[in-house]
Amino acid sequence: MKKKAAQNQARLWKANQFRDLDLLKASFTTHRYNRHIHKKYVMGVIETGVERFFHRGKEHFAPPKHLIVINPGEVHDGSSATEQGFIYRVAYVHPDLVKKIAEAWGKKPGAYPFFRQAVTKDPQLAEKFFKAHVLLERETQSKLAAQTCFIEVVAEIINRYAVFTEAASFKQPQNPGLIKKALEQIRDQARENLSLDDLARQAGLSKYHFLRLFKESTGLPPHAYQVQQRVELAKGFIEKGHDLSQSAYKAGFSDQAHMTRQFRAILGVTPGSFRRSLFS
Repeated sequence: MKKKAAQNQARLWKANQFRDLDLLKASFTTHRYNRHIHKKYVMGVIETGVERFFHRGKEHFAPPKHLIVINPGEVHDGSSATEQGFIYRVAYVHPDLVKKIAEAWGKKPGAYPFFRQAVTKDPQLAEKFFKAHVLLERETQSKLAAQTCFIEVVAEIINRYAVFTEAASFKQPQNPGLIKKALEQIRDQARENLSLDDLARQAGLSKYHFLRLFKESTGLPPHAYQVQQRVELAKGFIEKGHDLSQSAYKAGFSDQAHMTRQFRAILGVTPGSFRRSLFS
């Protein structure tokens, strides 16, 4: 798997072997992700170099022969731990797909796997994940082989490292009664020019108290959470075939350049690169 990291090159695409599976292959030297969340499980493996990332209040380091698994809704970022950069492959796996695989392998029906460790040394399983990811990338080859290999490696990750929770949302707000309505308002009105006053009013709090509770509950300040929602909106519009300027406008960005900066800071690729991966 060993290669030399190139200067900030990445490809994000949708796997054609599964309904809702996004794949990333990237080589980063200076790129830094903003702190963000995903609605899906993040499963990855380092080919070469070392990634440094913040997760659950502390820094983690992921070298080769280690698995990275981050649960849905958990705040994290990412960058190279060295000047030499790192190369990695990631799958963003929908929670329902992970749950179905877990159930098929005899785990508790209706429960979602929860992974306690973000980085785990497991050379054998890391190699299996890498091979499954490569098979998914080779879209003109056997779909049966790619699907089989990926499902089996996810099942093995679950069997070795998961515990189970009834919660459908893994990052539960510490003050759900106070924060839930504000989260819904940001999601529903992501493209609007919301203020702290608007959100605090929903929670029945002062804007100062609301800001503190929101960040404690979600791991992100309200503006970062709104930007995250706008990026997800823009990604969805691009997937539906809208051009980049339309996607930026519909998602609430001030212009296409602003969308590009935020899109890359959260997803690792530019909107244009993502669009080309879908329609080229």
